Amino acid sequence: MNKPYIKAKDMLEAMRETKASGEGVPFVVGFLTADRRRRTGGQYRVMKATLSQGGKRSGSVAQRVINLVPFGTHDVQPVHFDNILFFNDHPVS
Repeated sequence: MNKPYIKAKDMLEAMRETKASGEGVPFVVGFLTADRRRRTGGQYRVMKATLSQGGKRSGSVAQRVINLVPFGTHDVQPVHFDNILFFNDHPVS
């Protein structure tokens, strides 16, 4: 059965949700990699992650980049907002 699409605005709201302890709620995101400077990318990746909190780099709003923290690590993975294809197994529109 096909899952319904989720709007990008609703996806961002869900990414920003936090637990009572202040930690981010983990989610699963499927996205395409891209790096214009290196001319690389095009791989599809699936990651269980949380949204980077304000203390670390939070991303560039002007460039539509959000920083994700893979679940269980402290690394930061920048992802272009337009390259996100799936959020919690729902296609993003």
